[in-house]
Amino acid sequence: MLGYYFRIYEGIYGRPCSAMHDPLAAALAVGAVKPALAPVVRAAVDTSDGPSRGQTVCDMRGLYAGYPEVEGARCRVVLSLEDDFAPDLVETLLGHFVGDPTPRRAAAATA
Repeated sequence: MLGYYFRIYEGIYGRPCSAMHDPLAAALAVGAVKPALAPVVRAAVDTSDGPSRGQTVCDMRGLYAGYPEVEGARCRVVLSLEDDFAPDLVETLLGHFVGDPTPRRAAAATA
């Protein structure tokens, strides 16, 4: 099943994989990962009848101006992380099967 799901994203990412929105959001919420770039922008949900209905649309026009403060902006959008998240996620998930749920990087930081 995962193979089929990953192939859907092959045209987007250039390899079979997928975005990790939910695990990444959880890791950010508990401070397990740190954002490198996370501007506060205006966001809205598209309620039109068009093809983007239901999508969250973020105003990223500040991209080329260094994301200046925008009046009324309340949504922090994490665009990049200080460290790669995927290896720690995989290691954490696999650790639950082999008995050690602590990622190596986290274990090394506390040693």
